[in-house]
Amino acid sequence: MNDENIKQVEEHTGIISNWSQNLLKNIGFGDDWINYINMIFLLVLTILVVAGVQWIVKWILTKIMKKTSSFKRLKIFGFLINRHFPTFLAMLVSYAIIKGTVPIIFEAFPKALNVFDKFADIYLVYTIVRLFATIVNSFGDLYKTKPKFQDKPIDSYTQVINVINYIFGIIIAISILLSQKFGNVVTGLGAMSAILMLVFRDTILGFVASIQVSTNDILRIGDWVTMPGRGVDGDVEQITLTTVKVRNFDNTISTVPPYAFVSETFQNWRGMQESGARRFKRTIYIKQSSIRYIQNDELPRFKKIQGLTKYIESRQKEIDTYNQNMMVDTSIPVNGRHLTNVGIYRKYLEIYLQNNPNIDHQKTVMVRQLESSTKGLALELYAFSATTTWTIYENIIGDIVDHALAVLPFFDLESFEEASGPLVKDIRNIESSPKENTEL
Repeated sequence: MNDENIKQVEEHTGIISNWSQNLLKNIGFGDDWINYINMIFLLVLTILVVAGVQWIVKWILTKIMKKTSSFKRLKIFGFLINRHFPTFLAMLVSYAIIKGTVPIIFEAFPKALNVFDKFADIYLVYTIVRLFATIVNSFGDLYKTKPKFQDKPIDSYTQVINVINYIFGIIIAISILLSQKFGNVVTGLGAMSAILMLVFRDTILGFVASIQVSTNDILRIGDWVTMPGRGVDGDVEQITLTTVKVRNFDNTISTVPPYAFVSETFQNWRGMQESGARRFKRTIYIKQSSIRYIQNDELPRFKKIQGLTKYIESRQKEIDTYNQNMMVDTSIPVNGRHLTNVGIYRKYLEIYLQNNPNIDHQKTVMVRQLESSTKGLALELYAFSATTTWTIYENIIGDIVDHALAVLPFFDLESFEEASGPLVKDIRNIESSPKENTEL
């Protein structure tokens, strides 16, 4: 609002004030009482007028903006309404009324006039700051609906702008309240920089971390992240200046400061999701006492297993050639080279994985032998599923492991178990046997 509008408000308020004072004099009130009663009357009247004008202007602006927001290119008006933009815009009209009436209301009270005149100016600063913040937040809401920006930390950017906006607003308000120039207030606050750094430590760290996260593309909204040290395992829902909101898979919410994703170790599964394949490693423990050589008369039985015929023939030919060249005495199995049941089983699993349609064959597929331990000989199935969908992924792995365990008897192998069923059964039979049998 310009000075002409404020002067018009002052003129109308002055007319009402003169009418009120004359009315009170005619009634018979003294001068002191007239000033107090007139101030209260004008103050109440101003509040009612401001509230009425505020509501009317807000209602008109909302109606206009709702109709305008129906146009595709003007959707921003819909977000402005949601952020109460009409309310703060209407407050500018209210400021003109307040600024014009304050000198008349407190004309007889100079000290109060000075204080309320400053409050009126601070009210204007507050309105402009909130109005600007509303515009920034509305554009942030608009960009979050665009597919191109849905994985970007828009909230961090809007919060940075709003922090700067509020800081300027506070400094201007302080300069008005203290009747000091803006530069002098800034200089005074500079001397308090150490305290400000301490108070806004998390905000400053979050601001710097947000820039690093965005610039280096470390984190996006929708990323699956794992941070064991903080108990985080879920999808990123929101990235702000001071917190990163993660919805864990148990539906709990974890909030982590942005700088934790810069200074601490965490795992981002975005690369796996973008590749369309997810790695799995499963270990099968073979009972070592079940591992043995394959006799020549057993080979026809193993050749009947689909996929192994060519491998066995090629492998056996290679072994026979070696044994003949080295003139190995094969009457003793320890001499020379021989096929083993675990070797054939390992090759079978590799062929099974290579022919499985649920496996990504563009990536590494292998069955490798790990170091033996007290649990037996470890065979690790290493491959990538052709999907990253969690439930489908787990079903694929379950089917592969089920099959790998189910075919063990066909290769005369046994899986290792800490406590086998027959052993427990035998112990129970011994414990339940009659006492007289144990005494004999």
